[in-house]
Amino acid sequence: MTNSIFEQNFFDGVAYYDSNEISTTDCVIRNNQFAGISLDNDLVDITFTRCQTESNGDVGVFARNVEGLQFLDCKISGSADWAVFLTYDLKNLGVRDTTFELCQFEENRRGVFMASFDEIQSSGTLVTKSTFVGNKQSGRENVVTRGSKIVETSNEYLTSKRMVTASE
Repeated sequence: MTNSIFEQNFFDGVAYYDSNEISTTDCVIRNNQFAGISLDNDLVDITFTRCQTESNGDVGVFARNVEGLQFLDCKISGSADWAVFLTYDLKNLGVRDTTFELCQFEENRRGVFMASFDEIQSSGTLVTKSTFVGNKQSGRENVVTRGSKIVETSNEYLTSKRMVTASE
C-alpha cells in the first residue's frame, strides 16, 4: 500500500490481520476514532515506511501476535493515549522481532508501552535512532514495560520541540 490517506474512520484507520509480507509506505493515518494502526492475529513480516499517524482517538499503533514488525522513519503524533501499545493475546502470543527505527513520537499522551510480562510473550523489541518529544503528559516515561525487554539505542528524549534559530 503506497501514498494513501486513512482518516475519520469509525474504528481503526488501518487494520491488518492474519497476513504475511505487507508493506505500507508514505501513508497518513489520522483522526480515526480508535487506533491509527491495529495489527493482530498472526501477522508476519509487516513494514511501515515513512508513514504518519496523527490525532487518533486511542493509540497510534496497537500490535499483538505479530512477528517481524518494522516501523522505519515513521511519525506518531497526537494520540489520545499511547503512541504505541504492544501486548499479547490469550495464547500468550505478543510481538516478536519488532523494530522502530528513525521514528518520531511527538505529543502523544504517553510514549511506547510493552504490556507483555516476559520474553515468552514478547521478545526482540528495539527502539533505535528515534526521537521522543512531549509524551509524558500522564507522568509516565517515554518507554514503559511490564517485563518484556525493550532495547533502546541512540534515541533522543525531549520535553518539547527545540526551537531552531536562524544562526543554527
